Amino acid sequence: MGLSLTGLNEDVLLHTISYLNTFQSLLSLASTCRLLHKLVVPEYLYKTVFLPLSRPCSKTEALERGPRWLFEPGSTVGHAARSLTLRGPYMLRDSWLLPAEAVPQAMPHLSHIAITDYLHSGLIATVSEILARQPHLISLSLKCAFRGLEPPPTLRLHTFDLYDWTSDAVYIVGHHTPLGVFLLSQRQTLRHLSLHAINIEWELKLTEGEELVWLHVTELELDISSIDPMCYFHIAHAFPSVQHYHTTEPQRSWIAQQPNLPFIRRLESLSGEWEDMKHALDVGARLRRIIVSSSDLTEGIDLEACLPQSIQGLTLTIQAQHCQVLEVLASAAPSLEYLAINIKAGWHSPSNTQKILQYINAVASRFASLRYLSVSLYWVDRPDLTAHSDTFTGIAAAGSCPSLCAISLSGSDDRELCWRRIFDSRDGHGRFVQVSEEDGEESRKYYDWPWVYENEN
Repeated sequence: MGLSLTGLNEDVLLHTISYLNTFQSLLSLASTCRLLHKLVVPEYLYKTVFLPLSRPCSKTEALERGPRWLFEPGSTVGHAARSLTLRGPYMLRDSWLLPAEAVPQAMPHLSHIAITDYLHSGLIATVSEILARQPHLISLSLKCAFRGLEPPPTLRLHTFDLYDWTSDAVYIVGHHTPLGVFLLSQRQTLRHLSLHAINIEWELKLTEGEELVWLHVTELELDISSIDPMCYFHIAHAFPSVQHYHTTEPQRSWIAQQPNLPFIRRLESLSGEWEDMKHALDVGARLRRIIVSSSDLTEGIDLEACLPQSIQGLTLTIQAQHCQVLEVLASAAPSLEYLAINIKAGWHSPSNTQKILQYINAVASRFASLRYLSVSLYWVDRPDLTAHSDTFTGIAAAGSCPSLCAISLSGSDDRELCWRRIFDSRDGHGRFVQVSEEDGEESRKYYDWPWVYENEN
């Protein structure tokens, strides 16, 4: 007789539970018995906290619906929190509904903070104070303006993301500018760096003779509007360990510079346009992951020239009327394990939507090792997706693609329908069961770049 889960040593159980990263999975496990409930709640169940989950209409409603359980005296829930996302009414125009000291007092062990709403001037000092009170913080994601924030110099981040497409702020990355000084202070620890904004100007002169090196950065996205013409940007010297890079039009002149070619050759993952992929292969890059979302796949693109035989993950965009271009995908990329296809509007009728999904399934069935398939249909709403989902997953589960483990189907509203394959004694091929979007996102992260995901979890 086999050993049951609850018969395992408690240390082994805790280690096993640590691999569950979604609220729904942890809640389901905690609901099975008292022992697992005791182990899961609150230490693992409340690792991730969102303030709040929806946007009430007024401050009064925000306080009434707010997570009082999190800030009540004696509550242990906040001590379990490791990730905090701030958005909605807790970031109103001129005031903060919570005292600055409430967050670090209630959640003293935070390692990740994400701010997803625009920061008004009245809140900048409050957010800076919260950051200053988090000694364990290693990840900071700002989908808002950085201007005015003063992260403490004692921070030692592993991840820093800046996405500011709403403000007209001009960011200058220089030796004596706020953003430049902050980035320079993170050189010893930073592993993931993303800078995306309308106006970012890079003025750091990164040359061989200067000690301006981010040694540990493995993922780099610099969506920068301009480079000082006098700035010799030696990216291979500044970022010697990068595995994934996101390139844009203003950066193509740097990448073509001879000193930067070693940087391209060592990449394992590249995000850009099809011409960037061909250039990377031409100079000797051994890419395992390619993301092309800014340009469409057309008949004029030679997939065999743009895709290495060793590629494992591919994200692409295509017009509905050009889906036949995918016919050669299996021969161009026979080792593909992750495939995400964004299909733009072209055919609007339900019958044509059904035909496209059947065609995508036929394409997927030609891969011997495909494990994850994502299809986004830009012109289809959620009710229409639901109507086609049974046929879509049914074909895959019928054995036409036995290696497939997870599927995602999304439409115009960006909401996803997600499935995972499970195996039991009733069906040797397994069957797909629908899971939450959170669990679906966890599957996407795992299969999208598994050799990195496994090292970090």
